[in-house]
Amino acid sequence: MTTPGKGLDNLINSLLVKTREGRLPWFTTASPLSYSVAFSSSSVTIRRAGPTVFPDYVLSIQNDSGEEIETCTAFTRTDPRYSALEELFKYARRKATAVDETIAQIQEELAEV
Repeated sequence: MTTPGKGLDNLINSLLVKTREGRLPWFTTASPLSYSVAFSSSSVTIRRAGPTVFPDYVLSIQNDSGEEIETCTAFTRTDPRYSALEELFKYARRKATAVDETIAQIQEELAEV
């Protein structure tokens, strides 16, 4: 059995790796600056909160009933999880909002002008 903190660190790392690879279907939520990915009986949400400069990042896990069962918050850049959660947020946002596809579409249209 892994310790709770270590299991969460492993999960964050796995989410980051799979998200970088484009293998997780992140989507927007009803809350601004919040993105979620669904699994068979749970979901994970990453959100940005607080100030624009050095915001807080919150990762939460919900069970199949939508109940939040675990939360991890990184408040400061000195938090060991801060950079991983910040990067996960940025990748999840890009995927959920289709940034790369939009940029490619704009480039195609510019090429035709």
